[in-house]
Amino acid sequence: MLKNSLLIFLLFIFSLVDVTGQDFVNRDHTYLPSIRTVQLYIPGLQNIPAFAQLRQSGGSSNGFLGTNLLTALDSFVRDPSNPADYNPEVFYRDREGRFGTSSNYQQGGTLRLSFDDLATEARYLYYRFEHCNADWSKSDLEDFEFLSSINEQRIKNYEFSFNTRIPYVHYWVNFPNEDQTWTKSGNYLVHVYDSDTNEPILTRRLVVFEEEVSINAQLIRPFLVEDINTHHEISFEVDFTNTELKDILNNISATIIQNGRWDHAIIYQKPTHYAGNTIFFENLGAYKFPAGKEFRHFDIRSFDYPTRQVLEVSKEINGTEIKLVPDQPRGTSKFWSDRDLNGSFFIQSLDNYDSPVAADYAHILFSLQTPQPLLDEDVYIFGAFTNWELNDQYMMHYEDRYSAYFGEATLKQGVYDYLYAAVPRDKSYIDFDRLEGNWHETENFYTILVYYRPFGQRYDRLIGVQAISQK
Repeated sequence: MLKNSLLIFLLFIFSLVDVTGQDFVNRDHTYLPSIRTVQLYIPGLQNIPAFAQLRQSGGSSNGFLGTNLLTALDSFVRDPSNPADYNPEVFYRDREGRFGTSSNYQQGGTLRLSFDDLATEARYLYYRFEHCNADWSKSDLEDFEFLSSINEQRIKNYEFSFNTRIPYVHYWVNFPNEDQTWTKSGNYLVHVYDSDTNEPILTRRLVVFEEEVSINAQLIRPFLVEDINTHHEISFEVDFTNTELKDILNNISATIIQNGRWDHAIIYQKPTHYAGNTIFFENLGAYKFPAGKEFRHFDIRSFDYPTRQVLEVSKEINGTEIKLVPDQPRGTSKFWSDRDLNGSFFIQSLDNYDSPVAADYAHILFSLQTPQPLLDEDVYIFGAFTNWELNDQYMMHYEDRYSAYFGEATLKQGVYDYLYAAVPRDKSYIDFDRLEGNWHETENFYTILVYYRPFGQRYDRLIGVQAISQK
């Protein structure tokens, strides 16, 4: 059991592992095309817009806790000794291992993993956790060393969709629960699989951390002149007054993430120096990210009346088709400020009572107008609903007669953020600059994670996390 409080939120992963005889990837991923709308969130709060920000009482700009309740990116379990300082969305684990909230929120104390299977029959599903190192390789810990009970657990909760044109089965499970909880901090993968067919269903990541250190982070003027108008740069320091750390320059490392995306995270950064009880990360020019622009977004909470970015709704017996307003490239366009979800999405139906099984699915048609196709590059729809990965089902196709790229997605009623990515045929990198552009005034969330692994320890402890916003 952890000495101090645990903090939970969602992150992102990469590489291959073998679990229960299946190949699982170490990133947020769905293995079957019928699996949709995978979310990890605080029960009861999944429909709160992700652009909400939490500020510590009387805090400065560094006190912003970037909240993405839709993906649980910064859903915290905080220290109960200071409960009045935080909003109801912030959770803690006390020294007896009990979970609760700082404001006695009725649904509090857990995260919920939920997803839909576009099918008419329920599956017999199980899940298991995998403990990982800071670089998301499998740690040396055995199951009994990081879990309170047996690893393999059944997903007992499911419900069939009600009065929807596209039928589906909705599954959910809460963490921690009466059957199982974590006993070590660090990076975790949760793998879901079908016990009858042995098929992998999905992989999702979450992180459990101890609040052993405090992190003071700020966005600074980029070190390189050519980055001033297009990039964000971060400087931060770590205060370890309340804990003992050994061989700091070798045993401490940090990772920085923009908007919860692990595909371009800055990982395994070592301190530049330390003095007294403060560790400094001051490698100028090293901790920078392209600023991007505010995410594009659309609102499909209703199929009965026009909503944002929707051009046309066509209802058929076997489903609903929605055409979005055609998009234009923004690479050279001027910046405009617009509240977004930092790439995420939330689920809500305005046509029926708001329930996970009353919201319907629709086939969404995207279009991006360009005079001619990109040379030697493909275009992908990209965002949290694509698992932040290049998926062939979200690759767009160019049609000369319309001078536009077209792409499709089957999505549940809600609000969604997205971008268009230009990708070389070998998928060696993702280029957002050509179709989206970068501007320093763009609002982003940055999350800093600090790991500690002293000599002889067999896993990376996550001893501190801080999230800051550009605005």
